[in-house]
Amino acid sequence: MKSIGEFFARVRSGHAKEVYRRASAQTAVKKCSGIDIPIERISFSGKSLVLEGLSQEAKSALFMKTQKVLAEASVGAGIALDRLILR
Repeated sequence: MKSIGEFFARVRSGHAKEVYRRASAQTAVKKCSGIDIPIERISFSGKSLVLEGLSQEAKSALFMKTQKVLAEASVGAGIALDRLILR
């Protein structure tokens, strides 16, 4: 039987990976569009990058640069993103 410490180490490792992916996406969005999005509003759903709580101006700016943002975020996050969802 595994100890509770091993369980928490695995959970902590998974959480750190998710935070790193979100931070990489945040950096990619900032670099490509100049828009600073709080890390709490960034998530992933399958191969999609989901950005929530954006103004209409931010959505328009990001829509125009979708491919560039996805390419940058894919490199940083370590997964092949193919869709940008703006909510």
